[in-house]
Amino acid sequence: FAGRSAANLPEPAWLAAGLVPLVGLLLEGVWGLGLGIAVAPIVHKLVSGLESAGARKHQALLASQAPPMIDLMAAALVAGRPPSAAFHVVAGVAPTPLCIELQTMAHRLELMGESAQVWRSLDGTALAPLGRAFYRASVSGIAVADVVADVADEMRRDLGASRKEAA
Repeated sequence: FAGRSAANLPEPAWLAAGLVPLVGLLLEGVWGLGLGIAVAPIVHKLVSGLESAGARKHQALLASQAPPMIDLMAAALVAGRPPSAAFHVVAGVAPTPLCIELQTMAHRLELMGESAQVWRSLDGTALAPLGRAFYRASVSGIAVADVVADVADEMRRDLGASRKEAA
């Protein structure tokens, strides 16, 4: 695997689902192959639903770092900065790993513009509410700064609730 990037490797869920019929064939022959083929979609669904502890920790860290940085982003938007510039400005002062995520979004915005695809790239992450807010503002014409400020408040409430729940 020398020289291969992680992007070229198969997704773990597909790999697990593909191996089930092969293991079935090795262990039980043709019947095992048939059973493996029948069970493969279930294995795929189960494995794809698993999230590593590291990924959960990363998303929790992003969620805890995001609210004050989103407040800064709202201020940059109020000052007249376009979204790509607001992401760049905030990425410059945000702590790691949030700064990396924000810088990535700034580059996506520069390359692709403010498209639904860019905002939806945040789906499934701790920054999904931010992506949904920008998307809502782009399709409805609402002032984006107001919507973004609301997201920071919402994320603070969610963070407080999850901390109370954990205690």
